[in-house]
Parts: sequence; C-alpha cells; structure tokens
Amino acid sequence: MNDKLDCLYKKAKDRARNTEGFGESFAGKCGNISLGLLQDARRIFGQEVQLFVGYVEIKGTKLFHFEDHQLNEWLNGKPKEKYSVHCWLSLHEEPIDLTLAESIYEMQRQKLVTDLIPEGITYIGQSQAIKHQITHHKKMEGDDVLSRIGMLPNTVIPRICG
Repeated sequence: MNDKLDCLYKKAKDRARNTEGFGESFAGKCGNISLGLLQDARRIFGQEVQLFVGYVEIKGTKLFHFEDHQLNEWLNGKPKEKYSVHCWLSLHEEPIDLTLAESIYEMQRQKLVTDLIPEGITYIGQSQAIKHQITHHKKMEGDDVLSRIGMLPNTVIPRICG
C-alpha cells in the first residue's frame, strides 16, 4: 500500500505546484486535497476508498476536535467561517491522509503543538498511524460530506494519476 501512497502523494504535490493559487504546502488544505483526490485514489486503491470528516488523536492529544452538537449545527445550515475539522481518505478504515503531517509541522512551527510526530513524514498511512500512535476518529463519511456540512473548499486540487 505504501507504493500506492507514494504515487498518490508525489503526483498530488506535482499537481499542487502547478495549480494557480494553491501552492506547494498541504497544511490546512485537507478538504481541498482529499476531495480533489477522491476519484484518483479510487482508481489506484479501489472503489472502496471513502472521504471522511472527523478529528485526529496523537499520543492522547486531540487535534481538529469538534463536538456532535457542532456537527449538527453545520448539518442544519449553520456554516462557519473557519472549521476545526480534519478530512482524509480511507480504505477499509485505514487512513490515506496526505495532509496531516504537513498540518502538524505547521502547527509545530507556530508553537501550537510540540513534538507530535518526527520530521520527515510526508503522509499518514496505516503503518505510520500505528508507529506514531495516530488515531483518526471518523464523524461522517461520503462523497458529499463537505457540502453537507457547508465546508466545500474554494479551490480543489485537480484530478491526478489519470
């Protein structure tokens, strides 16, 4: 699975660099990246790949955590200017998370968190999640989950790995 993750990540980086207004960093762009890569990931990994929204826990520290009542507000049409959620792709409950590592590194640079993961990680697959005690907590899933909670990204990375 890591070879497929490498392919998806490298091609996503190449495409992001060439997408006007997107930039090279994936930090804070989980919705854009995950939604933009959903169909490509399905071609690479199989149709079972799903888009998830939820939060992450690393060594007991919750990141991007939100409560069920907040989710219900979003589902009932009360969108926010900024969401504290995390989006990722998953295959049979195993993460295909191309943005978490860069988001954490950016948070560490801003001194919002410290030493959650070592430098040099590019993406989080199942082996990285186990090794670094990362748990993805799914709250919702589905191709339309971002639009259902009012969080449709402004710029989605174009399809890749065609």
